[in-house]
Amino acid sequence: MLLEQAGFCCSTKNVYPTQRVKGGCPMNKQDLIDRISSNSGLTKKDVEKVVNGFLDEVTNALGSGEKVQLIGFGTFETRKRSSRSGRNPQTGDKIEIPESTVPAFKAGSRLKEAVK
Repeated sequence: MLLEQAGFCCSTKNVYPTQRVKGGCPMNKQDLIDRISSNSGLTKKDVEKVVNGFLDEVTNALGSGEKVQLIGFGTFETRKRSSRSGRNPQTGDKIEIPESTVPAFKAGSRLKEAVK
């Protein structure tokens, strides 16, 4: 409570200065589980299984090159990042950065509208 009054957010493991985070404290996985549990009437243990299952399935789908599309919320997908040249910031030497595949999220219409 004292940290919150001094302008800090208390998470289960971290303390964040609220000035660094737009809109207050960032929500972590445990905060999400707690909120879903209190709003749905399900136990925290059951909600944790569902959240972990969701995250595992999205991870597995992206790992095999699939898209996960939740209409109105958004789409999880992978994107190819082409190879490019860059510079080592310590030495200034030119380096070649290889092609990579990265996860991406594109917000859906209802999510965009809710955030406005």
